[in-house]
Amino acid sequence: MTSHDADRIVAYLREQRPAMVDLLQRLALAESPSDDPAAVGRAFSILSAELERAGLRVRRLQGRASAGVLYARPREKARGLPWQLLVGHCDTVWPVGTVRQMPVRVEGEYVRGPGVFDMKGGLVQMVYALRAVRDLGLAPPARPVTVINSDEETGSRDSTPLIRRLARRAVRAVVLEPAFGRAGKLKTARKAVGSFTVTIRGRAAHAGINPEEASAVLELSHQVQRRMSVP
Repeated sequence: MTSHDADRIVAYLREQRPAMVDLLQRLALAESPSDDPAAVGRAFSILSAELERAGLRVRRLQGRASAGVLYARPREKARGLPWQLLVGHCDTVWPVGTVRQMPVRVEGEYVRGPGVFDMKGGLVQMVYALRAVRDLGLAPPARPVTVINSDEETGSRDSTPLIRRLARRAVRAVVLEPAFGRAGKLKTARKAVGSFTVTIRGRAAHAGINPEEASAVLELSHQVQRRMSVP
């Protein structure tokens, strides 16, 4: 990409800013907690229409314990081109009805409301990046394949197999978390979550007579502190 292309993209996105703000407000108002598939479906409908306008063919894949996944790729086939994976999630931790206590509103340069930052703002960035490529007639070196899941906040158990399978075939993957701060820097790392089981066995003992016997509870407290201190 040339510096001229970059300037064109910036100019295009500045022109689209009102439309981007409008889309973010609509997505935030479409409350979509992870445990409410019907509510998530309303957010999926908005995103599906936007991705189709950006020139992608969209499919909704049903989940077993979630509302499923939106999967989108360009309508035109380009043989021989590698592809890149764009990932985002539309589920939030906020229950339906939160907008009554936390209304969606624009305050100067800020849009506020449940789910705006994590991560519907990133989904708006994704949509308009795809639209910029199409509307400006750009030819990126890798075709975009998009996945938007609805179970990220609960561990991505439904969507992980698909994301892993696609990631193995992609030359690069970008998770569209919104930038933090006005500098707009791309996030390159995030904290993660891991699940593991620790089994501790002690010896039955009377706490007043022989407390020196191995205490499973005491050892568990030591292990928790050790794990919490690992950077």
